[in-house]
Amino acid sequence: MKKLLITLIAFLVLLGLLMTAFVSFDWDLAEMKQKLGKDKMYVHITENGKEYQVDKDDPTWKRYEYNVIAYDKDGNKTSIKFDANKNLKLNAFLRVYVFDEPNSEGYKGISTYEEVQQNEIPKKALKQMDKN
Repeated sequence: MKKLLITLIAFLVLLGLLMTAFVSFDWDLAEMKQKLGKDKMYVHITENGKEYQVDKDDPTWKRYEYNVIAYDKDGNKTSIKFDANKNLKLNAFLRVYVFDEPNSEGYKGISTYEEVQQNEIPKKALKQMDKN
């Protein structure tokens, strides 16, 4: 009886650990899918986003649209358009993961972004940012 109880407890602990690992891995996998196969580019947020209301019935549901120039590691630029659920910090540097094809307006979209420090931006991209 004692062996059965110990085996059952060990099984439940192992099952809990496996479920925790699966949930963590699944979360990382979802984030990885947003970045996989996308071009990394860099932007400097110098203006507030253009605020718009998503739902007419819910005035608290707002998003912020950004039309910015992004630079790749070689300093090549492209126009991108994206929105965020908050007004991004002024003078923030972002690494954005850009789709290959522009939309009908000529802008490329992004799948996700992350804030980076200025020293994490490739030199050629940063040099082009400083010119503009």
